[in-house]
Amino acid sequence: LLFDALEKFESEAAAQGIRVVRIKGSSLVPRFYPDPGDRHLCDVDVLIQPSDLQRVEGILQKQGFTYHPVIPWSASKFRKAWFKAEPNRLPVSIDVHTSLYWDQPARFSPTIVSDPLGFLRLADEHEILHLIINWVEQDSCVESTKLRDILLYINETKIDWEQWVRDPV
Repeated sequence: LLFDALEKFESEAAAQGIRVVRIKGSSLVPRFYPDPGDRHLCDVDVLIQPSDLQRVEGILQKQGFTYHPVIPWSASKFRKAWFKAEPNRLPVSIDVHTSLYWDQPARFSPTIVSDPLGFLRLADEHEILHLIINWVEQDSCVESTKLRDILLYINETKIDWEQWVRDPV
């Protein structure tokens, strides 16, 4: 259900010329988890340009989503949670981010790539960096899922680690 809603949202956004980039689990599950049930997801996360936020909100409202303010902390200014109630099912949640990081608008301009599976995502070097920083800076506890994501990423991607260490993003 989450990915059906995400794909419908991505399709409408693309029709309006809006670039939607999958981040975190919404990018990792289709690529690294053959059985989507192996990776818990309570929402899907996407990154958009701040200038597209109003149009994205219009799309989500048109598709039956309702904005729910997140707990007031510093990340609230860069993330908006949208929920859609489904009869006899769990609600669907799309978290719309206008920055990759909680504490500032941008640390770098990430490289965006088109995944062979048909969606936009961060380039490998930027995605692993985002996963690590998200895990270290934004969570108050260690989640085994995020550590597993990072380990899978290291094992499954073709990042030139020596280059990555020499010339950090």
